[in-house]
Amino acid sequence: MNKIVTFIILFLSQPLFAQELSPNSSNLWATFKQGGILMWPILFLGIVGLTIIIERSLFYFKIKIWDTAHIENKLNELLNQNIYKFREEAIDDLEKNMQVYYNQLEKGLVLLNAVGNLAPIIGFFGTVQGMIAAFASIAAATTVNAKVVAVGIQIALITTAGGLSIAVPTLAFYHFYVHILQNVYAKASELIIHKTKQLPRYSQIESTTSLEGV
Repeated sequence: MNKIVTFIILFLSQPLFAQELSPNSSNLWATFKQGGILMWPILFLGIVGLTIIIERSLFYFKIKIWDTAHIENKLNELLNQNIYKFREEAIDDLEKNMQVYYNQLEKGLVLLNAVGNLAPIIGFFGTVQGMIAAFASIAAATTVNAKVVAVGIQIALITTAGGLSIAVPTLAFYHFYVHILQNVYAKASELIIHKTKQLPRYSQIESTTSLEGV
């Protein structure tokens, strides 16, 4: 029974043993292949994350997101399209319309965050798979030496490093973008209040009406 279990484990882990320890460990492609099949989804996540980072960076530079002019221009455009009688009405409508613009600014950030969180999880799964392979090698070997367990441990370390190498920069850019957008939203709220302060409030109209009635 133990031999059958050992055989099954070795069979399932067989892709991990496709590459023996390469003397050319400095070769990036060789290292990638030694990481096993799980390096491919990690690579895919890396490509997705890099694509979003490049696209968002170009977009933010295009609109000069650090400058509040793009927010002010958007508010002026909305104010020119609509005529508001009361401040509360204007603030409510402007905030609703600006939310559509905010969604454009946030495009892709949810996916970027997901990439940053999924990559290390897949790397950790590779760590577990590599350790299973290492122990399966020990169980199958007649004599145990460093080389018997080295391949499995190497796989574990490579997948962990691969996942973290994607997660760290991805999450760094995600939180950087979120920080910038939070500042933009705060400034937008200030501008909305500033641009609508000349409009009367409902309460002011009601007070005037009640005084006229007296």
